[in-house]
Amino acid sequence: MNPFEASEVKFENVKVRLKAEASIPRLHVAGLELKPVEAGERFEASRWVAEDLVKAGIARFEEVEAEFSLAELQRVRLLEGMQQQRRPGQLPENFYPRLRRLLRRLKAEASKSPEKMVEYGKAYQWASDLLALRLNKILVLASARGEAGESLKNLTEEEFALYRRLHKAIEEWRMQAIP
Repeated sequence: MNPFEASEVKFENVKVRLKAEASIPRLHVAGLELKPVEAGERFEASRWVAEDLVKAGIARFEEVEAEFSLAELQRVRLLEGMQQQRRPGQLPENFYPRLRRLLRRLKAEASKSPEKMVEYGKAYQWASDLLALRLNKILVLASARGEAGESLKNLTEEEFALYRRLHKAIEEWRMQAIP
């Protein structure tokens, strides 16, 4: 499984707290069982199940997790640009799954509204800029001799997987170039 798929699965399966807006019968979904819940009762479910229950109007999130926003993306991009060349900044938790959701949402809204098309364009450009900054830092770290140690601590799981592959390929190339 590629690292982005793995982080998506992990993100989708995190338990979230809900409150039942209506009685929910026992549910069996994809091998998971959700016990019956009475209206007003609090319960937990995996995020992917919870999102469907909320969309259907039979539950609501107990703890509202703020959606990743355009403003947050801009802030992260600006902070990354201010970091040292070899030092990636720390990204918000579940950054890549949340970024993909933001881009998908804005793209869907863009088809209905010209203002949203502008927002989607900004978001896509800022995400691309951020990726370029982080990729350059990962390349610098991967091409350094030995382990990068402390500089790796702010890489996400997805980025660390890329770093390991690049570092291994570069070290193998070096061994072939200068045996």
